[in-house]
Amino acid sequence: MKQKQWPLHKSSLIKKQRNTYAFAKSSNPPPPIQCPINLRHPLRRISQDHRVLHSASLVCRAWRDALKPLSEAMAIGKWGCFKRRLFELGDPAGQCNLAISFLQAKPPNTNQAVEWLYKASIAGHARAQYQLAPCFHQGKGVEQSVQQAGYSRPLNLRNKSLFLSTQKELFDCVEAEKSRGGCFKREALSVTKAVTLPMSMESLLAMQADQNKTILLGIAGSSYKDMLMSWVCRLHYLQVPNYLVCALDDEVYDFSVLQGVPVIKRASPPTNISFDDCHFGSECFQKVTKVKSRMVLQILELGYNVLLSDVDVYWFKNPLDYLTSFGQGVLVAQSDEFNFTGAINLPRRLNSGFYYAHSDRITIAALGKVVQHAAYSNLSEQPSFYDTLCGEGGSYRLGDDQCLDPETNLRVHFLDLDLFPNGAYQGLWEEEDTKKACEERGCFVLHNNWINGRNKKLERQVLSGLWEYDINTRMCLQSRYTTNPKSYF
Repeated sequence: MKQKQWPLHKSSLIKKQRNTYAFAKSSNPPPPIQCPINLRHPLRRISQDHRVLHSASLVCRAWRDALKPLSEAMAIGKWGCFKRRLFELGDPAGQCNLAISFLQAKPPNTNQAVEWLYKASIAGHARAQYQLAPCFHQGKGVEQSVQQAGYSRPLNLRNKSLFLSTQKELFDCVEAEKSRGGCFKREALSVTKAVTLPMSMESLLAMQADQNKTILLGIAGSSYKDMLMSWVCRLHYLQVPNYLVCALDDEVYDFSVLQGVPVIKRASPPTNISFDDCHFGSECFQKVTKVKSRMVLQILELGYNVLLSDVDVYWFKNPLDYLTSFGQGVLVAQSDEFNFTGAINLPRRLNSGFYYAHSDRITIAALGKVVQHAAYSNLSEQPSFYDTLCGEGGSYRLGDDQCLDPETNLRVHFLDLDLFPNGAYQGLWEEEDTKKACEERGCFVLHNNWINGRNKKLERQVLSGLWEYDINTRMCLQSRYTTNPKSYF
């Protein structure tokens, strides 16, 4: 028979508790609770002061959560180049935290802070964009660039919904623009002093290019700064991150930096660029277009594929997978043909405002010929593209949609106008619902060309509902976070 176990006498319980307490005070106490290593020494000391597992765990958890935003940046001192390399690989939150640690250091390293904030801003990190503007405002790490009286909000790309009142304001701006006094006047987008960042074109290309080393290039001067931002907002909505802007003047460069846009400054930009009259056929247009081909050639020579898109090209969906499918040795370009039927590769119908070029020996050699031809021409670069690659009068044409340059063996493929329509094709801009008409055709893009003057382009694009940027709030009209665009591949 099993012997019955009687409960211990109260005195025995007290004695047992005393023995347990004595063990706790002995020379061999239980091992301390180990906090995460990136919380550093203060948490280790706290954990050693607590002998109760639950209490120590609560303390560690509380400190871990409180210091989480800075934990990565604190590890820089311990892991050095290894941890810095992780930030260089492109984590925006880590880059922002690192920048903040540089700002809070004693003494602060503001130059490094601005560089990392800009990298995180390009990736769309809202806190980095918010922190970057005060650096320019207060002159931290860069020369002070925004006047005290004129600084009322962070200049960032945080998005909001398209409200009816905002749409009405845009229409009012267009009406006022007709009398040259609207919201799109030059003063509304001005910055007081030049901005300079320690970011070379090579470093920005390495940051922005996709895994196939492809970059989307947009080129703009101050005359098209508002259209540039609408174009950028559309890319953000479509989740196209691998873009880069080439600024033709200091004004658009400064503004792009403050907006968190990846931008490079042209070393020898064209001079005497008109704000309102840089349209097709003008002297201003000739100067600007010749910069585009030279920039594309320079990037191709660095080993990156380039999709050049004018900022007046509205994107309905991302065409990169389609364009890259043509392979090497093929220049894929939009046609400027306005007829609804017939050949689309007729003389001087190559549109140099939207084309894809692969970085290979054949393409680089052919584009070098275009740049050289344009340098001695009194026209824009567009005729140089056609005359060089398709022959004067179209002597190198193949069928209705191709050309073959016999010297370099480069093939030019003119894009289907139903998928890549220009501004004169099928009267799409005059449709009652331009967006619906294009989407029914399956358009990738729609070019806002075949119309003279910046003001007329603005009017046509805004009134068609294909405008993405609120110039007053400096925010995108559509959110890229609440909507998932359709995938077509």
